[in-house]
Amino acid sequence: MCTTKISCYKSFSSPNELAFLPKLTISFDGCYEETINNCLDLMEEFNIRGTFFISSAFIGRKLEGRTVADETLLKDLIHKNMEIGSHGTTHIAHGGLLEQVIRAYLSIFSEFPTSYIKEVISYIKSTHSYIPDEIIKNPNLNKILEEILTSKLMIEELLNDYKVRSYSYPGGTAGFFIAQFLQSLGFTSASTTIRGINRLKSINLFRLRRNPILRDTSLKHLENSLRIVEKKGGYIIYVFHVVTTKPFRLYDVHLNIFKEFVELLSDKPLLIAPQREIVEHIKNLLHAQSLKRTLL
Repeated sequence: MCTTKISCYKSFSSPNELAFLPKLTISFDGCYEETINNCLDLMEEFNIRGTFFISSAFIGRKLEGRTVADETLLKDLIHKNMEIGSHGTTHIAHGGLLEQVIRAYLSIFSEFPTSYIKEVISYIKSTHSYIPDEIIKNPNLNKILEEILTSKLMIEELLNDYKVRSYSYPGGTAGFFIAQFLQSLGFTSASTTIRGINRLKSINLFRLRRNPILRDTSLKHLENSLRIVEKKGGYIIYVFHVVTTKPFRLYDVHLNIFKEFVELLSDKPLLIAPQREIVEHIKNLLHAQSLKRTLL
């Protein structure tokens, strides 16, 4: 069965059959060199493409003791039709950022192109009379600009204007106004580390549920979760951090588990693609369903 691109599903008789097929993305937070070297050949062997989230300040440097992919490796991922997403700039958690800061920023965001980071910051500071002091004096204001806006611009410039559309929240989650901010920058989705399956009837594209794969995650656990999504439908996302031959941290997964997992996926009736493609597919489905209801 073809699991490479959405457009390659020729074994299904109609677009409706494809539309209701359970959907799956394999994602990687951190974009570690070791993980890519261990996983990429296996993914290509089984025609599986995924999404690699990177913190832009660590490109080609070490994060949490491990080397992050450099420019050459990132371009190789794109060449092999993988997706590069943003995981912030310096990997600080977004959950503690004040939503009122984002609300204040959004009210004036449209006055500047996204490329003028310094001008945007200066403008916000210069208009402090319109923003409560407790907001303008909060150091998180500059942090949110640096973490989200800078990360997108850095990755896109480094990768020759490659468009970054998917975001993974450092720390696993964030509030409503941060999601609005992401959308205003051209992101089409953002993923959390809240476990579960995304049901199409209630899906929030900027609060996508994901299922972290940890050191003690068993193949049986993965089989059970796949069985549920096959039976009930929806969109399931798995997230790996480090795939290694010598796991010792909580987020380290043995290479053998990853290999068994992709082998398991190879004969499943699933629509497998990077996050941005699945999200675009879901948006088209929801739009079509909305039109259908309008016509009825």
